[in-house]
Amino acid sequence: MSAEPPATNCCSISTQRGQPAAPGLKLGHFALLLGLLFVISFPEILSLSRTLIYRDFGIFGYPLAQFAREQWWQGEVPLWNPYNNCGIPFLAQWNTMALYPLSVFYLVLPIKWALGVFCLLHLYAGGLGVFCLARRWTDSSLGAAMAGIAFTFSGLAFNCLLWPNNAAALGWMPWIVLLLENAISKGGRWILFAAVGGGCQVLAGAPEVILQTWVLVMLSFGFRPAAAEVTAPTVWRRLWRVSAVGLLIAGLTAAQMLPFLDLLAQSHRTGDYGLGVWAMPWWGWGNFLVPLLHCYSWKSGVFYQPDQYWISSYYVGAAIAMLAGVAVVFVRHQKVRVLAGICAVVLVLALGNDGWLYTLATKIIPGAGLVRYPVKFTILTTLLLPLLAAFAIRFFETTTLAAPKKVRRILFGTTLAGLALMAGWLGIMRLSPLPFDDWPATVNNAFQRAAWWGVLMLLTHFALAARETIKRVLLGLLVLLALWLDLVTHAPQLVLTANPAVLQSDLPRKPGDPSPKLGESRLMLSRSAKQFFYTAMISDPGNDFLGKRIAGFADANLLDHLPKVDGFYSLYPRAHYDLIIALYARTNEPPEALVDFLGATHVSASNDVFGWTQRGTNLSWISIGRQPEYLAGEAIKRRIAGETFDFTRQVVLPIEAGPGAPISDAARAQATLRQCTPQELRITTTSDAPAWLVVAQTFTPAWHCYVNGTPVKIWPANHAFQSVQVPAGKSEVRLVYEDHAFRWGVGISLGTIILMVLWFLPTVASVRPTRLPPS
Repeated sequence: MSAEPPATNCCSISTQRGQPAAPGLKLGHFALLLGLLFVISFPEILSLSRTLIYRDFGIFGYPLAQFAREQWWQGEVPLWNPYNNCGIPFLAQWNTMALYPLSVFYLVLPIKWALGVFCLLHLYAGGLGVFCLARRWTDSSLGAAMAGIAFTFSGLAFNCLLWPNNAAALGWMPWIVLLLENAISKGGRWILFAAVGGGCQVLAGAPEVILQTWVLVMLSFGFRPAAAEVTAPTVWRRLWRVSAVGLLIAGLTAAQMLPFLDLLAQSHRTGDYGLGVWAMPWWGWGNFLVPLLHCYSWKSGVFYQPDQYWISSYYVGAAIAMLAGVAVVFVRHQKVRVLAGICAVVLVLALGNDGWLYTLATKIIPGAGLVRYPVKFTILTTLLLPLLAAFAIRFFETTTLAAPKKVRRILFGTTLAGLALMAGWLGIMRLSPLPFDDWPATVNNAFQRAAWWGVLMLLTHFALAARETIKRVLLGLLVLLALWLDLVTHAPQLVLTANPAVLQSDLPRKPGDPSPKLGESRLMLSRSAKQFFYTAMISDPGNDFLGKRIAGFADANLLDHLPKVDGFYSLYPRAHYDLIIALYARTNEPPEALVDFLGATHVSASNDVFGWTQRGTNLSWISIGRQPEYLAGEAIKRRIAGETFDFTRQVVLPIEAGPGAPISDAARAQATLRQCTPQELRITTTSDAPAWLVVAQTFTPAWHCYVNGTPVKIWPANHAFQSVQVPAGKSEVRLVYEDHAFRWGVGISLGTIILMVLWFLPTVASVRPTRLPPS
C-alpha cells in the first residue's frame, strides 16, 4: 500500500528557529530516567517488603487475579465463579482480565509481588508512550519528557493502582494513539500492530479508558499538515485502514467480548443505570491547581471530594495545567485546537448533572447509563493536558532565540496568573466553606504547589536561555525532577501499602469460625455489616483489609475459598440482582426462609460485624421433590416474597415449564451431590415419579444439564436459580457450564490470528538480508 506523506512538526513558529532545551534525549534515556523515578517512588512494592492493598485492590483486584490464577493452574478456563453471588459469570465480567495476554506476568510469577509490579509496569509503559507521542507531535525532548512524567505520576494514575485493569488500559492509551496514527497514515504492517495493541487494551477490560482512547483517535483522525493534501482517495484510504484495525480488534477480542455482550444483555444494567453518580463538583476544576480544595480526609489519610469516591485525585501538576493554557493561547495549530476542544468538553461532561452537556448526552446517546461516574471523563485530561503542555514547551523553545523577552514575559505572566488562580480558588473555599473542609491542610498544600510552580517556571526559563549543551541538559533534568516532586507530594497518602502477609491464601481460622464448602453451605453478610464496611475505614491499611477479609466483605472471601451469598462485581444477572435488592436494599430484614434456601449457615452477628451467628435451619444446595407452582412475570417475585411461601416444600417455576406428568414429593425422592467443581455438578437422584431437582445456584443460560446423558432444559427456579425435571427411578444428573458465546468467540479469535499471520508473513519474507561482498 502506498504511504501518505508524513506529518510535519507542528508549532506555529518554525522548529528551525530554536533548539530543544535538552537535546539528544532519546527514548532510551527517558526510559532510564523514568525507571529510576519509579524505583525511588515505589521501592517497597518493587522489593515486596510492602504490597498494594487499599480499597478495591485488596477486596476486588487481587482476589479476582488469584482466582483466575488458580483456575488456569488447574487447567480450567475461569468462566464461572461459584464462591460469590451464589455463582456468577467470571470471564464475561471483562474487567477480570481472564484473557488479557500480559496477565501471564502474575499468573506465572508469585502473585503477591507480581500483581503490584504488573500495575506499575503498565504505568511505566504509559509514560514511555506519552513521551513518544509528545515528541512526535512537538519535536521537543523536554516537553515530551515533562508530558511523560506528568501522565505517569498524575493523581489519576496513582489511583488506577487500585484497579489492575484500569492501570493496564491506561498504560496502553498513548500507544494506541501512536499505533493508530501510523496505521492510518502508513498502512501495511502498522495495521496489524495497531490491531494487536488495541486488542490488548480491550482485553484489559476498562470500558471508560478504551472509549475515551478511541474518541481521541477518531476526533484526531482528520489531522493533516495542509488542507491541500486532503483528497478523496486519501480520505477513503484512511477510512479503510481505521476500519480494518477496528475489525481486526473485534476479531482478536471476540473470545472476551461475545461472553461480555451476552452477560450485558442479561444483566441489571439499563440505559439509565446510575446516571450522574459520583460526578465532579462545579468547583472541581480548581483541584487541577489546588489538589485538596474542598476535600476531606478519611481515617486512612486519603483526601476525597464530598460524594465523589471513585478517585481521590486527578492532579497532573499546576505547571502542566497552566502550560496547557499557554498552548491554547499562543500555539496556532490544528492539533492544539482539537485537543483543547476535547479537553474542554470532557471537563464539562465530568460535572455530570450539574453540567448541561452530560444531561444532553445521556438523552441523545442510547445506553449512556452503561458507563457510570461522570468523574471518569477526567481520564482523558490526564493525557490531554500533558500533551498540550509539551506544545507550550516547544513554543518556548522555538521562540527563545528570536524573541527571548517575549518568552520571559509569557513565563512571568503565566506564573502570576497561576498564583492568582490558586489564590482565587482558596478565596472561594474560605468564603463558601463546606462542612468537612480542612482549611489548614489545604492552605499548606496550596503553598507547596505554588512553590513548586514558581521553581518549575524559573528552571524552565534558565533551561530555555542556556546556550551550552551541558547546562541545557542539567537544567532540563532539574525541571523534570521538580515536576516529579510536585506530583508525588501533591496529596497525603497517595499509595497505601501493607505487609504482604495479609494476602496469604487460606488464613488459619479460629475454632468456631465458619468454613462453608462448595455444594454445601454459604456465608452471608447482614445488611448492617455490608453498609458498615462500605463506609468504615481505619488508619492502618493492613488491619483495615484484614477486618474486611475476616468479615467476608466484597470478594475477599475468594482468598479463603469461602462461598457466600453476595459479592462485588460490575454486572449481575438481572434476576440475581433482584435477589440482592431483596436481601440488602429493603429496610426490613430479608425473609428467614429465603436465607435458608440460599444455604446460609452463618450470618454476620448483630452485635459484632466481625463475628458470625450460626444458623441451623439452612437448606442444602440441592433438593428434590418440591411441589411446583407455575407463574409468570412479576407474580413470581411476589410469590416468593410472600409470608406463606414455604421454600422447604415449594418451588416457583415459569409458566412455560407447564404442569406435565405427576410430580413426586420430597418424601419419595432423594438427591445426592456426588461431585462439585467450579464449573460442574454431578448429582444422583432417585424418585418413584418425575420430580423437580432444584439447585440453589444462579441461573444463567450458559449452564446446561444432561440427565443420563440426554440434554434437559434448565428452568429458572424461585426466579433466580436452577431447576430441572428428572424422570422416575435412578438418574445421573450432570450440570455443566458451557458458554457457547465463549466457544464461538475463541473460534473467531483464532481465525483472526491465523489471518493476521498469513498477512504478516509475506511482508517479512519480502525483506531479504543484504549479502556482504566476498573478502
